[in-house]
Amino acid sequence: PIENVDVEFDDALKTTGSDGLVTYIKNAKKYSLLVKKSGYITFSNKTEVTGNGIFEVMLIRQDNQSPIIQLISPEDKAVTSNTSIILKYKAIDKSAMTCKLYVRANSSAWKLENLDNNVISDAESVFVLTNLQNYTYEWQIECTDKNGNLNLSEAYTFTVDTSLMENV
Repeated sequence: PIENVDVEFDDALKTTGSDGLVTYIKNAKKYSLLVKKSGYITFSNKTEVTGNGIFEVMLIRQDNQSPIIQLISPEDKAVTSNTSIILKYKAIDKSAMTCKLYVRANSSAWKLENLDNNVISDAESVFVLTNLQNYTYEWQIECTDKNGNLNLSEAYTFTVDTSLMENV
């Protein structure tokens, strides 16, 4: 039970007690029902009363917290001779998220490089970059949860230097 919830049946406003309940006596007709409490999603609809009955409303907590993003690999300031790289990260939230990969080379403008619409919370996710040139790259991840809360990770850098490859 949720205490101190405002319940409005048309213009009659009552507040729930410690049992989470309010009682109304109404004639049979259609009424506007509004149930609200700070920190919860407001419930609102037209409710038809046809006789004695119990109406149960479940309130859902609002999610105002942005996803937490952790860049895993490559480590910041890594140097590689590979022209392809796997960028690993983890995003944590109460719901599934959409995450975007932003990349820039040699301090150029940031570019949206890739998008994953179904990132699972607290699971390792990856983006793969291919055909990389001999540059220093910066990368960061932006995630948005289903409630529109957004966060942008810190930026990591890595350098591609193909001259590090051994001659065969």
